[in-house]
Amino acid sequence: KDNIMKIKKILILAAAALTATVSGACSTTAGSTASTQSTAAEKAEPIEYTKDGVGTVKIKKYKGIEADMAEAVLDESELEDIYNSSPSYKAVSRAAKDGDTVNIDYEGTIGGEKFDGGTAEKTDLVIGSGRFIDGFEEQVKGMSAGDEKTITVTFPKEYQSEDLAGKEAQFKVKVNEVKGPVSSSEGINDEWAKQVAADHLREEDSKNIDTLDKLKEYILNQRKKQYEQEALYDVIEKIMNEAEFDLNKENLDKKIDDAVTEAIESYGMDFEKIAQDSGESVEEYTEKLRDNMKKNMAVNIEEDIKAELVVEAILDAEKIKIEDHDYSDMYEYFTGEKGKTREQMGIEIGDELVEQSVKSFKVLNFLKENSKFTMKSAQEIEKAKEESMSVEAAKESAAEASKEAEASKSSEKASDNDNSKESGKTEKTDKSTQAKESADSKSSESKAQ
Repeated sequence: KDNIMKIKKILILAAAALTATVSGACSTTAGSTASTQSTAAEKAEPIEYTKDGVGTVKIKKYKGIEADMAEAVLDESELEDIYNSSPSYKAVSRAAKDGDTVNIDYEGTIGGEKFDGGTAEKTDLVIGSGRFIDGFEEQVKGMSAGDEKTITVTFPKEYQSEDLAGKEAQFKVKVNEVKGPVSSSEGINDEWAKQVAADHLREEDSKNIDTLDKLKEYILNQRKKQYEQEALYDVIEKIMNEAEFDLNKENLDKKIDDAVTEAIESYGMDFEKIAQDSGESVEEYTEKLRDNMKKNMAVNIEEDIKAELVVEAILDAEKIKIEDHDYSDMYEYFTGEKGKTREQMGIEIGDELVEQSVKSFKVLNFLKENSKFTMKSAQEIEKAKEESMSVEAAKESAAEASKEAEASKSSEKASDNDNSKESGKTEKTDKSTQAKESADSKSSESKAQ
């Protein structure tokens, strides 16, 4: 299921380009097993494609897109970092200290009585790992092979087992062996590489790694695929940014509603209790939740639909065929495991999702063969992305400031207009009063004569 979800995450290429984190599954290149038949390589761009009930896309350009691709390299310092996180150990004839691995037997009691899970033999414990309850490792530190002693600790009040929570316990501890980490210069070897692979990789991958050179090769292949995917996602993002879309609003709204419904059902929350706690009815709470989720999910779902159109437009323009083996090739490419058949994947994730996935896979292969990549160091590319993000952030900040300034000007203008109107009213009142007073004065003078 986890591996199927990897395919689901990379289902729509554009969505992956914008949001997905590339997995590091081991494989060769995207085009190594693909069967892409292009009979229209010379076909003029742009292209226009319409899918009934979904919408129309106009793609200005999709071949010859330029993008940077990082070179896969492995520095010795990186191997040392890996080693420091998973070093080799050898037996030492001294007291245990932080970072050492001690092999111990222990027997725990509370009030003189043994308790479940409190006894074990030949257990490895790394001093300073925090694996045991507070105080245990600290009291084992300083013991040597053959030493025995009773240590006292107190279980946390929030301990998972209520029978032990907050209680004081005694442990009789015997140290069988103390092993200290070996320096990287001595420890980075074939035996260590084999052990690291066995500890951290799937059995299918680790069984083929029995030397340091094979471990390096595995890491480089993994990294090469990651960089290749990232470069292709940049290509897709450029295609998406330049394309024009006219989406079917009814279909878009339905997709959003369906996604929200599926998400709410998957939460498994007690909406009645939550609504009650918030002082709302269940209907009011769920309606508010749906509205919020629609706002949050709408952009991604719209991007998914756009990407679906882009994928199918390229498939149509290039007359790309889907072969039976493409399904198993796709599964292996995205998960690093031997491919499943179309039928097997259909049972697990549904036929529609399988079909969308394999179409995306085929277009990924096509773009790999028909894009222009410039090889650069990973550091260069990362720096360029950071600078680009800074520029975009500055533009957004400037745009936001401009909006606020415009809003402020509009407010001031409205205020000035109100003041002007009020001033006009006052002036008119003053003139009216003056005219009335003048008329009254003339009337009085006439009467006096």
